[in-house]
Parts: sequence; C-alpha cells; structure tokens
Amino acid sequence: MEDRFGHSPAAAGALWSIAAAATLIAAACCRAGLDRLGLWGVGVISATIAAAACLAVPQAPTYTGYVALIALFMAADGGLTIVLRTLRSQVIPPAAFGTTLSLTILLLLLPFPLAGILLALTPAPYLTDVIRLCALLQALTLLITFPQLRNDPALRARTSPPRHEA
Repeated sequence: MEDRFGHSPAAAGALWSIAAAATLIAAACCRAGLDRLGLWGVGVISATIAAAACLAVPQAPTYTGYVALIALFMAADGGLTIVLRTLRSQVIPPAAFGTTLSLTILLLLLPFPLAGILLALTPAPYLTDVIRLCALLQALTLLITFPQLRNDPALRARTSPPRHEA
C-alpha cells in the first residue's frame, strides 16, 4: 500500500477495520438471505461477489477503490463462510464431526503459509499479476465446485430453499 497508493501502515489498520465492519454487516444479512434464498442462493451470490471483487483488486486505481474492493471481498467471504459452516453442520454426522472439523480447519489454514511464501518470493512489480492469477484460480474453483455440489444428491434435499405457501 505504501508503494502503490502512498499510504502509511496505519492506513492498513483502517482498511482492515472497514473490511471487518463490512463482514459483520454481511453476516447479519446472511440470516435473512438464507431464509429467502436458501444456502445455494446465498452461496452463489457470495461466491460471485468474492470472485469479482478479488479479480478487481489488482486494477483498483485509487486507495478508496482498493479499500472498497477489499471490504466487498471480505464481506462476501464471510457470507461463504456462513454457507459452508451451515452446510457442514447439516451434512456431517455427529460421530464424525470433530475429525471432519479438524481436517477442515487444517485445509482452510493451509493457504496462509503458502500465500506468505508466495508473497516473499514474488518481486514487487509482479505482485499484481500474482494476485490476478490467484483470483482467477479462485473464480474457476468456485465456478466448478458450486454446480457440482448443487447437483450432489446427498446435499440437494438438505439445501433446497424453503417453500413459502401462498
């Protein structure tokens, strides 16, 4: 941020505070979304927003735009987290929940050290390209994963949106 936008490290703290607030608002809105759209509706919306925001971050022309895109990404990621945790609680049998949860947490934490290594090894002029590539990988993964999960017979009955009688 200092090199690209000329802001101090303190501005990074403000950025993450804004992103955290956006995530809290998104989490509060997810409950109403789950009631109206079901898990898949909220999941698809969250995945689309997360992927679009992540793809747009490297092109942010201003610091304000950068902050807005990071906040949007974090909020959508929060929505995806709610969807995945809800789905996990519905699908995993109680006897296997502890083991599955431990493995899930390990898999979710695995990208952090890899991202740190990637960041440390990438020269600054190439960071935008690396972020863009990671965003494309994320978008492709979500594009492939959500339709496959949606059509899984074991998940279909558990995740259909609620029916409202007229």
